[in-house]
Amino acid sequence: LLDEQEVAGDPASGKGGKPIHPYFPGWSPNWYYPNVFALIDLQVNTTLDSLWAYHVWGSWVIEFSVGLNPFRWTKVWNGTFGTDGFNKWTGFELGGVEARWVQVRCISIPGDNFVELVIYGTPSGKPNPPPPPKKHVNPLLKNFIGTNGFNDDDPKKLAAVGVVREYQDWGWTEGNGSPTYQGYPNNKNAFEPAYAPFYFDTFYRNCKNVGVNVHQCLQKSAPYIHNNTNGEDGWKPIIPKLINVPGASLDPANYIAHADHAFQVAARYGRTTVPSSLLKLEANQNKTTGSNLLDYIEFWNEQDSWWAGRNAFFSPYEYSAMLSADYDGHNKRLGTTVGVKNADPTMKVAIGGIAGLNLDYVKTMTIWAEYNRLDKSFPAEVLNFHHYCNNGNNGGQATSGISPEEDNFKQQVLQLTQWRDMYLPNAEVWVSEFGWDTDQGSPQKSPAIGPNSGEIVQAQWIIRAYVALAAAGVDRAHQFMLRDVEDGVPWVYATSGLTSPKATGWQPKPSWYFVYTMKNRLGEFSFVSDYTDSVNNVSVAIFASQNQKAYVVWSPTSTARTLNSYSLTLEGNPSSATQVTLTVGSTIGVDKQLSVSQGKVQVDVSETPIFVISS
Repeated sequence: LLDEQEVAGDPASGKGGKPIHPYFPGWSPNWYYPNVFALIDLQVNTTLDSLWAYHVWGSWVIEFSVGLNPFRWTKVWNGTFGTDGFNKWTGFELGGVEARWVQVRCISIPGDNFVELVIYGTPSGKPNPPPPPKKHVNPLLKNFIGTNGFNDDDPKKLAAVGVVREYQDWGWTEGNGSPTYQGYPNNKNAFEPAYAPFYFDTFYRNCKNVGVNVHQCLQKSAPYIHNNTNGEDGWKPIIPKLINVPGASLDPANYIAHADHAFQVAARYGRTTVPSSLLKLEANQNKTTGSNLLDYIEFWNEQDSWWAGRNAFFSPYEYSAMLSADYDGHNKRLGTTVGVKNADPTMKVAIGGIAGLNLDYVKTMTIWAEYNRLDKSFPAEVLNFHHYCNNGNNGGQATSGISPEEDNFKQQVLQLTQWRDMYLPNAEVWVSEFGWDTDQGSPQKSPAIGPNSGEIVQAQWIIRAYVALAAAGVDRAHQFMLRDVEDGVPWVYATSGLTSPKATGWQPKPSWYFVYTMKNRLGEFSFVSDYTDSVNNVSVAIFASQNQKAYVVWSPTSTARTLNSYSLTLEGNPSSATQVTLTVGSTIGVDKQLSVSQGKVQVDVSETPIFVISS
């Protein structure tokens, strides 16, 4: 809407240009309309004179509103737009109203016809300059390299990574789907054993014993929330009689049952001991509190799941309302026995992984927090995104995965971390799902390239993705996922695992060995810098640990390219260097001593990264 301001010219003076980039939220789902809107922050209070909009052809219903507060609107125009011709600017007089915010709401589908806005007015002052970015401290790779998994995964196989995102349905620890279960406020939780049966205390402890830090991704509604109706556990966790009531999903109080469960999880698994009288447990449960088994908790998974229907989809404002309740009982306005921070102030909260690198979703959440939380704080310590590199990311239908380099993975994620460094500088950024299928029928496949099988290419791309994300300033990267769902099927994400399915005993793929080796050999290192040798088309990422440097070196191509005797420059005049070759069957790789001459070593480069460790 505002991306072609120079092209737009001065339409109020009859000198408007012809912008071409449409504002188009999409043809479906149809419930977007009339709910979809664009929010424009003028940054300072402004006396508005007029608003001009350019359309190409056709007509649709649209609404313009203005306000000093983005939650209190004055409607300035509502009607059918685009009836006065094609490729034309249309003006709307605003009469000198004072506003900071402008909202454009599409009541009906505009197609690709609504192109650009120009707003005329007089600001009350100059906007504040953007804040300076805060220098980000890069994590050790052992705290960065992650995967997704379940509580029934083998901790010894999970030990290939340092951090695990554990999917957990709320209903696994509360209610057991019983039609007689009362639920909140008389709820009873079961963790050890939980239902199914699962043993979460044991799982978290076993993972910690092998050096794996788990965080819980609490997803879905407990079945009792929606009367144990099959298929509705993915809906927002507010009771059925409120699910379609206008405004109900925007009220943090309507998520109090979810926030109560968040308190119970934090009380059991965080560092802080709470009075046993506050624990809501089934009769067969030990009254455990302050077990120090979880440092983080994530609420929901892909809450922006438009494909799952309106009752499952959270708008940024709806999700913010639930998150504020889950974080600290909405600044304790819901009480002191709901929300994570009221049980354990040290436990950190991650937003649910957003289905895409959608920074606007997070920006909109920050606006909600500023105007709806007493302290204006953002109710989470972690921003969280998902992304899958494939050839459909530019709007087409995916038929294959592509490499991190071809997808500009690093550059895309840099936009998120650079914004973080300026506007939420103390927040972490995670990419908690990425990966490729090894089945060659999947539209998310890692294709066989030359002599390299699809499994080898998957392994290459996962390592290169970890490096790209580390270079982008990400704090944790969780590959999807430890195990395949099922062997030999072309379903998307069914064969993205580092191992075979649980049913066949988590048999390692090449990627499991490559990732484990990366953690074992580079776990104590953190990212420093990277570059591409454009003459030789070789990529190099540099990591540091005390008096050692590690160089990850590879060809950023997808053609089975090799380059022999590449001259790699080492920093700091080291006396020794060891090459580590990623090898199927080894979790530490194969070492080769290199001869250092005038600060350089000779290495053979391919699309499989090698590690060169110097000291």
